[in-house]
Amino acid sequence: MNSKLLSYIFIFIFSLPVLSFSQKINYETKSYKDSSITKRYSVSVNYPQVVNFKDNAVQNKINSFIKTEINEISDDFVKELDDWDISEIPADFSSEFDCSFTISYAQDNIFSVAFEIYTYYAGAAHPFSYAYCMNMDLVRA
Repeated sequence: MNSKLLSYIFIFIFSLPVLSFSQKINYETKSYKDSSITKRYSVSVNYPQVVNFKDNAVQNKINSFIKTEINEISDDFVKELDDWDISEIPADFSSEFDCSFTISYAQDNIFSVAFEIYTYYAGAAHPFSYAYCMNMDLVRA
């Protein structure tokens, strides 16, 4: 019985340094919307931005990377609509792009984001959804 108690105490004492260095990574949600009545589309994007990180240069680099990647995906959707002929598609059909995210892990210098992206092109048979994931090591950024 005493050896079991000593084992637990030993494990607890030696795990304290690991627990004390664990840092939760804070973030906030940024969003933007875009739409066009003539091209009949709407875009809604939500993405995370790291805040109050210990290294401001790393924080800026990660935030810029996330924002740039997501903007490129939504911009590509809008550009593709330039080639999309909606002249014979009923007026109540419109194209849509929606991006939301889930933080899978945000501590110990690892920031993992899963984006859920939904697209629909006016008149298409069905929408298209997919996941886009980013796993970032903030120490090596």
